[in-house]
Amino acid sequence: MEFRTNAGYHATLIGINAYPESPLRGCVRDVQELKKYLERMPQQVDICMFTGSTAGDSNSSLLAGDPEVWPTYDNVMSRLKHITSSANTGDFVYIHFSGHGTTIHSDPSKRLLGDLALVLLDVTDKSVIRYLRGFDLAHILKRMVEKGLVVTLVLDCCFSGSVVRNDPLVRYLEYDLGADAAYPQLSSFPSAEDYPEAYRSASMRSNWLVNPDGYTILTACGPTEIAKEIVFNDGQRQGALSYYLRRTFSKLGGVEAKQQHIYYHLCARFRETQVERKNKQTPMFYGNKSLGFFGHVNNESFSAPIPIVRRSDGSIRLEAGQAHGVCKGDRFALCPFDDGITDTLTTNNSPVLATISDVVELTSEMQIAQTLSIPIGTGWMATPLTRLSIRALPVRFEDSSTYKTDWNAILQERESLDISIGRVGVPDYTFSFYVAIDDDNYEVQDETCQPIIRIPGSPQDREGSVRHVLALLEHLAKFKLVRNLTNRALEDTTHSFRNSFNVHLKDQVGNTYGPGCLHLGYLHSGCFHPECAIAVEDDDTLELEIESRVKEDDVLHVHIYNLGYNWEIENILHANHDVIPGGTKWMKNLHMMLSFDAKGEARIHEDIIKVFITTTLTSFMSLELPELATRSAGGDKDATRGEDSGAQSEDWAALNFRIRYKK
Repeated sequence: MEFRTNAGYHATLIGINAYPESPLRGCVRDVQELKKYLERMPQQVDICMFTGSTAGDSNSSLLAGDPEVWPTYDNVMSRLKHITSSANTGDFVYIHFSGHGTTIHSDPSKRLLGDLALVLLDVTDKSVIRYLRGFDLAHILKRMVEKGLVVTLVLDCCFSGSVVRNDPLVRYLEYDLGADAAYPQLSSFPSAEDYPEAYRSASMRSNWLVNPDGYTILTACGPTEIAKEIVFNDGQRQGALSYYLRRTFSKLGGVEAKQQHIYYHLCARFRETQVERKNKQTPMFYGNKSLGFFGHVNNESFSAPIPIVRRSDGSIRLEAGQAHGVCKGDRFALCPFDDGITDTLTTNNSPVLATISDVVELTSEMQIAQTLSIPIGTGWMATPLTRLSIRALPVRFEDSSTYKTDWNAILQERESLDISIGRVGVPDYTFSFYVAIDDDNYEVQDETCQPIIRIPGSPQDREGSVRHVLALLEHLAKFKLVRNLTNRALEDTTHSFRNSFNVHLKDQVGNTYGPGCLHLGYLHSGCFHPECAIAVEDDDTLELEIESRVKEDDVLHVHIYNLGYNWEIENILHANHDVIPGGTKWMKNLHMMLSFDAKGEARIHEDIIKVFITTTLTSFMSLELPELATRSAGGDKDATRGEDSGAQSEDWAALNFRIRYKK
């Protein structure tokens, strides 16, 4: 996505305390505090703030202030339509809502999560509520994105039907059919029936928007959690998401930072304080993680730092573990959040070095190797310096006359790679990659000695050429590592988590396919039998269905990635994760498209759809990889990318679906 240097900035802030029933106390303060940060931006920002506070008489049913800035349905819709019509392509739009949410169930008997709605107001002789339905809001956002606007939507409310009633801190109202019926749906918007029923469980999902590259949505909690206000010692209140977001801006000195870094930092803060707040509440993220929150950011780097949490006993926990390929002995560079967002290890202060001392399923323990002048805190970012797990994918360099003994130091720079020198050209399946050298040219081959990449070298800079080859090898090894990730503990047929889910793909004619290997089981990740691949044609659609078999009060978290033809790992959910309540089914359509550079090749093209399922919230964004810049045309052989390997754990699963495109 290209950005204009003279882009406009449009902010709409909505905070409602004065609900006729179940009033709140922290929502107006949320948006007032955020407005202060927007006013400090160097760019001129078009700010419109709608607030709902009671008039001086506490018994009054009218709102305080100018009616033009009341948070009524008409005022808010007029503002959003005005931005859509007047803003220019490339402008930035920030919408923040603090107030009550609700859930509209089309058929409660089906245990769908229902369509979300924001609870706005309407004021005539008294204040009443009026719903801005999720699919109406999504339709407006869709128009903004289609126009080329870059949209950030923050919803500090909740949509959970499991909320304890009469809790004045909870930002949820039970759905009122009578209040909804008083305002017929606008004919210019699509109806709920125009959207697949399976997707109504969260109207903000990427299925609703045409171009997920153009928006980001941040919600205060998952669809089965509750969003509460924080009560301070002076009696003041704020929404937890708005409060921690404001503190994040304070650390940054502004609002411009990459969305994924802000999200990671927020999640770490919420996890750190959930015991103190007595509420398990975790933000949800949808859309393009690489966008800036409200402005331009540098997208040159593809790295995704991992947040850390400092426990009350002073120990440091990394929010990644065996399921992410972390190994005991891995080294990380730690930086404060405001330094780490630069996507580089070069900061004003040297990074703190840490080593992994213990690894469990989704987290790891870290040991600090130096005396610190400042304490490490929750929300710091960890960037991996080593990935020792990829040493299980050894590399053999050809023993060539152009090889120089002083290259040994260069080879040792890539500590994560297991490299040896020897004969190349005869596959023995001991090595995952071979590097053949012809004069100053390099060819990276797979374990069968089939070419993957051909790289022209430079006689004037052989060291630089070797460093480039090693960087590509590390990329390829990381790809295979992710492909091979599996939970070997689930091979135990008595393991309880084996029966917690059912996952399958369905093609356009109704054929159903399970994950893994037909011969070695659904957990096997290294299968390359032709009969185990799902045959598709370019532009086909597959339906992924996941059934959650956990208890009704529990949830599963799902993460979906595509491991593609150009050795890229892409998040195709366009969200950090999604939530599947116990006893429900979750479905998503996957549009299969053959990459442009693969269409003219004879080589068989395979992708892998990898599904991670966890019982505890985590993020797999650190596993993502960009496309490999240079590749070989190859031959007619299948692209078999590795054997099975994986980590032991108990509360996660990683499942592979091999997708083969018909020629």
